[in-house]
Amino acid sequence: MGRQALVLQADVGDGEQVDAMFRQLREQWGGLDVLVNNAGGRCDGTLLTVEESAWERALAVHLMGTVRCCRLALPAMIEKRDGVIVNVGSVAGLRGVRNVAAYGTVKAAVMHLTRCLAFEVGEHNVRVNCVAPGLIDTDFHSVTPPAFIKHSIDNRIPLHRVGRPEDVAQAILNLIKSDYVTGEVVTVDGGLTMRIA
Repeated sequence: MGRQALVLQADVGDGEQVDAMFRQLREQWGGLDVLVNNAGGRCDGTLLTVEESAWERALAVHLMGTVRCCRLALPAMIEKRDGVIVNVGSVAGLRGVRNVAAYGTVKAAVMHLTRCLAFEVGEHNVRVNCVAPGLIDTDFHSVTPPAFIKHSIDNRIPLHRVGRPEDVAQAILNLIKSDYVTGEVVTVDGGLTMRIA
């Protein structure tokens, strides 16, 4: 297609690795137009069963990884008065959910950060939004009990199916293209979170 790609690897939970990744990016391209913060991982369990080290890792990756990448991407976006950030949250951060105390908490923090950041950088024509996926057919949900998924499809998801990665990608692309949308959290969950029963 005549396009260029640059592949860089970093653990966003490690500040030095994130710094190195952005340093390489600036050397190659000077900056970026769009940042999608999608790093993550599972952290299952209740408040009493999740070890403190797992809480710290969840905070380091989900929240501080997002913070670090935003802080390093924003100066160039602000300078050119153009840029888009899309963070990836989760429906687990919107409602109380059993056995995801740490995961839901850090994803709720990412969604709150999204709204605050949208206020801070809006005057520079930089938009910040978030998508909150529900049950999506990825490796992330490969350990989710099949009975839970079936119950959700049958009784809790109005569209009666799990989502596809393409559903989330399309929502992210829509937020990138929508010039007058900022500070929003868009659920991509087949209607799961609108149900009250």
